[in-house]
Amino acid sequence: ISLSTGRPRDPMFYMQQNNVFFRVWDRNELSRIRAFCRMLYITHPVIASAVDIYSKFPLTGMELRCKDPSLVEFYETLFFDQLKYPKFLKNLGREYWTTGEAWPFGSFNDVLGVWEDDELLNPDDIEVIRSPFLKEPRFEMKLPQTLRDVLRNRKPEWEFQALMQAYPELARFANNDEARMPVSNTLLRQVKFEADTFNPRGVPILTRGIRSVMQEEMLNAAQDALSDRLATPLILATLGATATELGPNSPWVPTTDDMGEFEELLDAALAADFRVLTTHFATKMDTVFGKEVMPDFGPDFDRLMERQLMVFGLSKTLLTGASEGQTY
Repeated sequence: ISLSTGRPRDPMFYMQQNNVFFRVWDRNELSRIRAFCRMLYITHPVIASAVDIYSKFPLTGMELRCKDPSLVEFYETLFFDQLKYPKFLKNLGREYWTTGEAWPFGSFNDVLGVWEDDELLNPDDIEVIRSPFLKEPRFEMKLPQTLRDVLRNRKPEWEFQALMQAYPELARFANNDEARMPVSNTLLRQVKFEADTFNPRGVPILTRGIRSVMQEEMLNAAQDALSDRLATPLILATLGATATELGPNSPWVPTTDDMGEFEELLDAALAADFRVLTTHFATKMDTVFGKEVMPDFGPDFDRLMERQLMVFGLSKTLLTGASEGQTY
């Protein structure tokens, strides 16, 4: 042996070579992780169920309690009927458990002295800035796309005039997509999953299950490939005959036109509902990969599902129900 290279054992190198997102301290990669987690919630049944359990179950039977019934009635009307908090808090929980942080932004009515609106902002539009002089970080945000459109196009005109009259300072943030405006910590709050103590941003809990999700997709790809070969096996056709088979001294070697004509006839026969193809003895047809048996991927999928549920501290029985002797 003249040269021998050692296998890399660095886990970060391994994850990088396998396209596993892990640089949560990088703003752009964290944004990609959030987009990937949103896609998983939309498409993955197990992860979506786990997120729904954490975001919906704690709100079941939500109520307000106070010694003064008039205060209970006032705040139930405000939070449940006007601000739609049962739905808003479910969306907040789903955002928190999916992307690692939620950004509720409130609008306060100074005249009435009550909160009049709550909305969730996109984490990609928020910048968290730590200061050595402040205990809490300060926030800067992009203008929402709807406001940018109104300010740039000046349409509808009445909305543009209302914005300019109430908030003329917004105009300088409209033409620059990267410009961010400071926001009060009272109006905008950060609810984050603190997986990294020194990271000012929340880290999606699904980051712990990215490898198992990617391995599951590799199993799906292998299963699809086997299914394609079993359902539509490769057909190998041979045209031609030797001199010994024909009798004369010269063999029959088909021309390009002969093979093209045969392929057209074969395509027509395979596409028809009733398939009949008549040919001569110099044609031989065999199937390739047609005798494969689909392996049992069940244990592998079960193992990966358990790892995905382990991210949330859940078990399979909580989703599918428990049989005799099992617990949740």
